[in-house]
Amino acid sequence: MIKELILYVIYEKPIYGYGMVFDLKAAFQYAVDPLDVKNIKENDFNTYIIIDPKEKTLHDNEIDEKAFLLISSFFDQLFKKNSLVTDSKPFFDDIFRKILLDYDFNSKKILDYGSGYDTYSGYFPNSEYAGYDLNKGAHLDDFQNEYYDYVLCNFVLEHVASIERTIEQISTKLKSKGICFISIPSLSFSQFIKYYVLKLKMEIPIIHFRAFGYKSFPGCVSLQSIRKTMERYNIKQKKVAGIFRFNNKNFQVKIRPFCYFGNQTIIVGEKI
Repeated sequence: MIKELILYVIYEKPIYGYGMVFDLKAAFQYAVDPLDVKNIKENDFNTYIIIDPKEKTLHDNEIDEKAFLLISSFFDQLFKKNSLVTDSKPFFDDIFRKILLDYDFNSKKILDYGSGYDTYSGYFPNSEYAGYDLNKGAHLDDFQNEYYDYVLCNFVLEHVASIERTIEQISTKLKSKGICFISIPSLSFSQFIKYYVLKLKMEIPIIHFRAFGYKSFPGCVSLQSIRKTMERYNIKQKKVAGIFRFNNKNFQVKIRPFCYFGNQTIIVGEKI
């Protein structure tokens, strides 16, 4: 039977275990309760492409990969203009810009990968800024034969279908010795204990495909695995910083392994 629907399983409180059903064009159809999700996964899997961030999803054909990309695009829409979802601009203002101060952007070419609606374009007045995002109907082919001194990838990897494909695309757009900045939400130390050590249920926000942390386990990708993926595509990790948030203030922690246990993490890499 040809698969006609996509089931995305949710791990967000208070709707843990529910599912979102989409058609093959990533148009949301309806939600199903945990019992229906279980029945679909056990008895009706031939009708659905099942995307479950907590469990392994098989990529057995081209339709599965296309489904991931379509659902990624759907989640990206939650960050469009006037969305109720808070964007990362306050984080960028408070921490990211301080890290960027160490680099010279004057008369440089910058690609903002997953730029939304070019939220950060105003931060680089003396540079050649380009924003790439599915929300704008953009394709990397639009940037053919264009190579950049810097690539920003700000809170993108948790939304995309394939981390490997995203990092590969970033690498293809970086000049030799070019720098990429990757920021991601990451587990705190208490969350790591809860989910990895105590083996409690992983709770992934509805708009995320995955979490990030010190170790890889179902629903969570380790920062070490991101580093190895970067290396496969000729990007050397230069710096990792953990960002903790207390009382609406951000604090940067550079000491490992604690940098892996921030509420956000920034990875800086160089194309070699």
